[in-house]
Amino acid sequence: MKRVAVIGAGPLGLEAALYARRLGHDVTLYERDTVAENVRRWGHVAMFSPWRMNTSPLARAELRRRGWSSPDPERFPSGRQFREGYLLPLSEVLAGSMRTGVEVAGVARSGLLKNEAVGGTLRSGRSFRLLLRPRGRREEWAEADVVIDASGVFGNPAALGHGGLPAPGEAALGSEIDRGPPDVLGADLHRFAGKTVLVLGAGHSAATSVVALVRLQADEPSTRIVWCYRSERAAPLDEIPDDPLPGRSGLAREANRLAGERPGGLEVVAGVMVESIERSKGRLLIELAGPGGPRRIEADRIIACTGYRPDHSLSRELQSHFCYASEGSMRLAAKLLGASADCLAAPKGGPDLLRHPEPDFFVIGQKSYGRNPAFLIATGREAVRDLFRLADGEESQDLYAEPSW
Repeated sequence: MKRVAVIGAGPLGLEAALYARRLGHDVTLYERDTVAENVRRWGHVAMFSPWRMNTSPLARAELRRRGWSSPDPERFPSGRQFREGYLLPLSEVLAGSMRTGVEVAGVARSGLLKNEAVGGTLRSGRSFRLLLRPRGRREEWAEADVVIDASGVFGNPAALGHGGLPAPGEAALGSEIDRGPPDVLGADLHRFAGKTVLVLGAGHSAATSVVALVRLQADEPSTRIVWCYRSERAAPLDEIPDDPLPGRSGLAREANRLAGERPGGLEVVAGVMVESIERSKGRLLIELAGPGGPRRIEADRIIACTGYRPDHSLSRELQSHFCYASEGSMRLAAKLLGASADCLAAPKGGPDLLRHPEPDFFVIGQKSYGRNPAFLIATGREAVRDLFRLADGEESQDLYAEPSW
């Protein structure tokens, strides 16, 4: 039995904790907020992948023993349905192994500095030390034999300025910038109806916001949308031929149609970067730069969908190895180099891709992919299985080898 510390109670952190506990390890799952907090924030958004791709045989079997009713495996849940119908019940299974409201501020090797015992076996003989910051209480230490970082990237959005730096004024106005698609047609409607909204980005999150705002215009014709992105393409989103995920293909098709037709109330500005943001006379003034020269836009709200990046400060004192470009785990990043951005077509991993120079330290989930968008929850579950094959030295171990549904 090993002491296993899992950081982050999101979809993959919960799966990893359940897997470790079923193997008989002593597991503690740390979550600084509440269970699946980041999923809650985008709960209004429909997932592209169906239930069967987002749940594991191990978790379904455990939940069924507690009276859980399986959803239609081919149905596409919203983030809210995924959290409330699967992740929260799964967290109840793990209640005795979970500490919420506890931030893991850093991880190190007991008695060793980062630059000591490089390439040797000494480090694997020392336990990990975790610096914990429980909400409202004094800091404390915890120890573990295996550390699994499943803390994700959602809390660390990419900046809006040149080269990935914050634009002047961006930090000061952070509370007035929505990071990721807000619930434009639901809980957040009052913040956008009848307003001029600047949407930044050319991915699926930006498309989700633009499509929702155009629908809002049907009821609130005074709503205005300015959609800006860095590329100079007329059709901002890639459309995948014969895409097996209808939600993804439908969104890309609709967003590209809107970008091409530009119905009244929607302005599209391609090939621009944000120079600066400031507040003046109750409005936001955004300076843009591009091939056509500088441009100024006035808006009431900004929706920034420019992606996320990992925060690796947690493992700064470990001998971890991340890609200098994608910021994902180095071996996995090399495997993904030049591969399709389609999450279904991304190359399969394997236990060796999870290795860091630091023994028994693993990064899983979107954080392991860094800025590469090709992550899929189903792929993340394979990483959960593979990391325990490494940690336990059992190459054929597979707790997911059960009936598919």
